[in-house]
Amino acid sequence: MATEFLRYDGWQRCALAYARGHGLDQADLVHHVSYGSLEGGCALHRLGPPLVFGPVGGGQTAPHSHRRYLGAAYWQEAVRKALWVHGLSLRPSCRGTLRDAALVLTTNRDTELLAHRLGRTDTRMMLADGIHASLIRGQVTCDAAPQVRPPTVLWVGKLIPRKAPGLALRTIALLRAKVPEARLVVVGDGPLRPALERLSMRLGLHESVHFRGQLPWKQALQTYDDADAFLMTSLRDSFGLQSLEAWARGLPVVHLDHQGIRDFSAPGGAIPVPLGDPADLPQRLAQAISGLLDDQQKRRRMGNAGVAWARRHTWAAKVQAVEEHYRSILPSGRSWAPAVEVPERHSVRPGAFPASS
Repeated sequence: MATEFLRYDGWQRCALAYARGHGLDQADLVHHVSYGSLEGGCALHRLGPPLVFGPVGGGQTAPHSHRRYLGAAYWQEAVRKALWVHGLSLRPSCRGTLRDAALVLTTNRDTELLAHRLGRTDTRMMLADGIHASLIRGQVTCDAAPQVRPPTVLWVGKLIPRKAPGLALRTIALLRAKVPEARLVVVGDGPLRPALERLSMRLGLHESVHFRGQLPWKQALQTYDDADAFLMTSLRDSFGLQSLEAWARGLPVVHLDHQGIRDFSAPGGAIPVPLGDPADLPQRLAQAISGLLDDQQKRRRMGNAGVAWARRHTWAAKVQAVEEHYRSILPSGRSWAPAVEVPERHSVRPGAFPASS
């Protein structure tokens, strides 16, 4: 973690030197889009032109109360909270950025509150993720023909502790008590896969949980269309792009009611489940999914609400939203034109400084 930020700070110094050496201190506006973390700050707050910082996350932390679903990795989350969220946010580069930026955009309420604690109160929230309009399906209708496949719940993501895929398996084990034919399709891979496969066996789910691994994009997209509900179990996430993909494909989403997905959940297209008592969380998630699987009309209504929400978060809509932010901080009557070209070795995108991999 410390090494990562040392490298990032070095990159930022190079970006600042490049910007000064190429006359970018005369630009009308500078926009930092990546690193997408508040703690990283942005060296270009010292360049001179008004700075738009974000959308950034970084303030969200895994809840201590639900550490059982993180296993031994909870201590890594605890260290991250102490060093990254609390420690690195006190660095001069972070505080200076928050002090000097013309506009600070945050991706979730947790990061917004962190920015407020650090002295910046006039933040605005904006979802950083977007989706291509071509991925958004049309009106969701009820199937005229009977469904030939079993009721299917989809989970998509890296198989890492903070995504809590084990919570999804425990949820499906309880769901099958009400919907015996239900199955879970897991798309994604990661270090937890062997342990999850063993857990699946212990829970008696070896025939009901299908680990698909990493899939080519077209095949991954098809898994959304072949499912009845989408389950999001992340215990720490800035948002979770896969939920936006699910809404775009007309799939109702059941998610934990916290962090970024809480703040940008599709109205009418999702069932937010409070964290509540960790002991009965799988049961409450299972109840929410069961209610969806038993009601095709409800799935249709929620699917259409999700599609409508996805249309508000296309990349074209993001461009319009960002342009409005630019106009709010530029002098009246001043227009903008992102026409700066930067050598690729600096990993800086035209019109957005800095932007790292």
